[in-house]
Amino acid sequence: MIKYRKIFLDANVVFDLFDKKTTEINRTYAKLILQQIVEKNYTGYISPISFLLTNYFILKQNTSEKEALKKIQALEKIIKITAINQQIVKKALYSHLHDFEDALQYYSAEAEPVDVIITRDAHGFYKTSLPIISPSEFLQNII
Repeated sequence: MIKYRKIFLDANVVFDLFDKKTTEINRTYAKLILQQIVEKNYTGYISPISFLLTNYFILKQNTSEKEALKKIQALEKIIKITAINQQIVKKALYSHLHDFEDALQYYSAEAEPVDVIITRDAHGFYKTSLPIISPSEFLQNII
């Protein structure tokens, strides 16, 4: 069993916490991972991109801006936020990763540094040095 301490949640895992259209299993996995962070078993990280995408593309579709902001504020209290600066943007722009958003997420996580990235889109992070695992793989490792 691999023991990760610092875990980075990709945007799709964060979406699963709030998106009413996600599958029940994805929501459950995301909630269980967040519970581990709340219980201080792990230090959780997300990028500022995840806040932006979650707030504007998911929460606003399902609820008011005020309610969306409350949920984002609650998340901010329990999770750490990685930085995105010019160096990270430059790395992402010239990266072998084809998806710019994934590249920004990856390099912000790498700079922290974190132990693992948890995502439902592992192919977006191919040939990277950090371990990339799915929510179910992470949860299987902690049982």
